[in-house]
Amino acid sequence: DLPKDTPKKVIEDFREAELSFNVRAYKASAAMSRRALQQALEDRGATKGSKLMDQIDELKQRNLIDNSTASLAHGIRQFGNFGSHPKDDLLSEINQEYAKLALEVVKIIIKELYGQPKT
Repeated sequence: DLPKDTPKKVIEDFREAELSFNVRAYKASAAMSRRALQQALEDRGATKGSKLMDQIDELKQRNLIDNSTASLAHGIRQFGNFGSHPKDDLLSEINQEYAKLALEVVKIIIKELYGQPKT
């Protein structure tokens, strides 16, 4: 139920996050949720190659996402960073509850970015 204008690459990453969740690969699901988020932000004009933190703030400043959505996106970013930096291996803390929340939050953000109202 993603908006019809959602780019294929965003949908593919989001679907992989869902598939990972469904097979109880919660760490993989959280990582793919983060990736889908970043794909969507870049598609909507965030500077490619920038840090995700800066991309979120950039779209917030351009009023493409509101303050609450930016806060949610930062939460996804922070947990996604756990998987990117094994020296701080907090990825082990990601469980079913977090992975489900990440999917729900990324879906909300995708809907906001591609013109479908939040549910």
